[in-house]
Amino acid sequence: MTVSDANLQNLNRPKMARKSYGVGLVTNLYFAFLILFVVFGSVLRSGGGALYVLFIVISAVYVCMNIAGGRAGYFSRPPFKILFFFSVFGLFYALLSYVNVLPDAWTTLYRRAAIPQQAIFVLAIPVFVLANYTMFQRILESRFGYRYFYALLVSYAGYRAVTYASGQGFDLFFNTLSNSIFPVYVAIGHIVFVRFRRTTRAAATIVGGLMVPFTSFLQNSLGGIYLAAIGFLGFPRMVLYGLVFSLVGVSILGQWYFDAIWKLSPNTGVRLWMMRAGIDGFIQSYGLGVGFGKESLKTIFPLLGRTFLSPTDTSVNFIMVGNHNALVQLLFRMGLIGFLLFLSFLLKCLPSDVANRGLRNSAFYSYGMIFILLLSNPSIESAAYHVGLAVAIAYVLACKSASIAIKRRGAHL
Repeated sequence: MTVSDANLQNLNRPKMARKSYGVGLVTNLYFAFLILFVVFGSVLRSGGGALYVLFIVISAVYVCMNIAGGRAGYFSRPPFKILFFFSVFGLFYALLSYVNVLPDAWTTLYRRAAIPQQAIFVLAIPVFVLANYTMFQRILESRFGYRYFYALLVSYAGYRAVTYASGQGFDLFFNTLSNSIFPVYVAIGHIVFVRFRRTTRAAATIVGGLMVPFTSFLQNSLGGIYLAAIGFLGFPRMVLYGLVFSLVGVSILGQWYFDAIWKLSPNTGVRLWMMRAGIDGFIQSYGLGVGFGKESLKTIFPLLGRTFLSPTDTSVNFIMVGNHNALVQLLFRMGLIGFLLFLSFLLKCLPSDVANRGLRNSAFYSYGMIFILLLSNPSIESAAYHVGLAVAIAYVLACKSASIAIKRRGAHL
């Protein structure tokens, strides 16, 4: 017997879950903090690490309050268990880095002072994922939860309109995939595929097409094309596989043609050279990784006879510069085990079991954007990126959650 979407909520909803009209005061406050972090992300970075640590503390408190409220059972599911092991392994590697027993590979710098900043993600990402997962669960269970996605998009658009009025170029509406923009892609995907599910093909094609000219970054243009492809073709899993295989294939084949790629796009060419340096470090460390407190990039990048970075830079600031491929960065820092743990976590997050078509398309869009982010930015180690990364992962996991209330005509998602 086929179960309709209208009955899915009654079969999948735990006894504790209930259809509600709101998400609660605490969740509203946490969402407000998230909007501030997204909209003013680039401004808050000037405040240094204190504001970032404050957001970690706020997220941790929000998680603890939800655990106390009876939602601890959600966190025992397989994806969260793998994420927990990844966090523990990362802390173990941070400890090994403090005593400096891991291989150096080609690295020449070592600063204990840099270890906390480089390794903070092993604690921060799980906290942000858990907090935002709970937030999105409550939002998706709420009859008016769609308003939160509109609020996220409108807040960011309003901020960009102000910057445009002040003389900055409007092509920066979709800027680099940092914390200050990446959660907006989650909102766009939800609005297009869930709110406009009856006209998804037209909405995705139009919105995706508009995303391409309003950016100067290839990764953002790719996000627009990916949105249009899911909506137009209607096979999100196949589109996702095509996206990931293409990105990985270009990254691998580009190692033999980076000079030609450099001529076409210096930004892309130097990322491929950074990737090669990370792989070299992984191999030279015998698959163990070099740990934390060391530089991710070589000081000399001889691209077409040019020096990309200063060969004499030995400052702590330099060793904070990350490899612009987060998966290669994991291989370089935490070796094969750390890489496989995180990759296993991502594979467990694959949203193929989401029953509702609109929500499934939206989850696949966010999931694909995660890989675009991972393969083009230092999005795990850098605090400028991994908050947005955690938001997208949390949204995908919330879509997978069996407690989500789904109605064919409910329109409250």
